[in-house]
Amino acid sequence: MGASHELIEPVDRVITGRGGKEKTFVLSYLDCVDGRKIAALYPVANMPKLGDYQSSEEAMQLLLSHVGVYRSDGTILRLSTLDLIRNHVPDPIMLMKLEYSMLDHNFDFFGPGGPLSSVEGLLKQGAAWITQMLTQSLASSSPRASHRTPS
Repeated sequence: MGASHELIEPVDRVITGRGGKEKTFVLSYLDCVDGRKIAALYPVANMPKLGDYQSSEEAMQLLLSHVGVYRSDGTILRLSTLDLIRNHVPDPIMLMKLEYSMLDHNFDFFGPGGPLSSVEGLLKQGAAWITQMLTQSLASSSPRASHRTPS
């Protein structure tokens, strides 16, 4: 899953987790194929009730396979497996901030407010679309609508 090549233009980023604990991660740009996959998967896989958790976890793992941590000898260890992610990201707050940082670092089309505002906008649009569909469906199937006569 991803991570078969070197990090692209790596940058250090300090992420704060639970209790103010800080850790330095090495963020990188995504290659074009993994970037496309993540851009397609992330919004849908993380929408309540529409996505499934397995897809969300796979997208997170692919995204974080482009993140590294420094080893004691100064080399970078990529977070390419779930076990490495669990071992180097101490809590869920830090994990979510790390994911957000990677999305923000890689995608400028999420607009002002970053990835979360994009997902929120998508949810609002989706809710409006679903409400409209259900309203039309209920109106056409109601007894009144089926017994109306043309005026």
